[in-house]
Amino acid sequence: MSAPAGSRARTAQAGRTDRPCDPARGDRHVPQLHAIAADEVLDRRGFVDDARALLDWGGPEVALHLRAHGRPGGALFALARRLAPVAQASGALLVVNDRVDVALAAAIESVQLGVGYLPHPSPPAIVATGKQMGD
Repeated sequence: MSAPAGSRARTAQAGRTDRPCDPARGDRHVPQLHAIAADEVLDRRGFVDDARALLDWGGPEVALHLRAHGRPGGALFALARRLAPVAQASGALLVVNDRVDVALAAAIESVQLGVGYLPHPSPPAIVATGKQMGD
């Protein structure tokens, strides 16, 4: 996923806006729209169908964050595994919030962590696995 040639899109790896996104450097395009699905959204009837429609509609310009603080890891894992193929096919970004274990187990490329979720040395070790991580 790359930004249009010559654009100054923000890149996830560098977090910079002063140079174009370049996949050859390992840069990833950061989607313009980030939809955050917290527990009350995840609990809605038809959420999976709505999520699929959003991912298909937005493609690379959409990131769907699964922010399930009230769900057990197994339920979040199952949901992530259901949505991952849709995100991959459309070029959208699927993000698991606050659960590195679930993101790694479900082979999700991106995880969003709040401040203090992991000890300081842990994030670089996770990023070294090729996953994206934001705080």
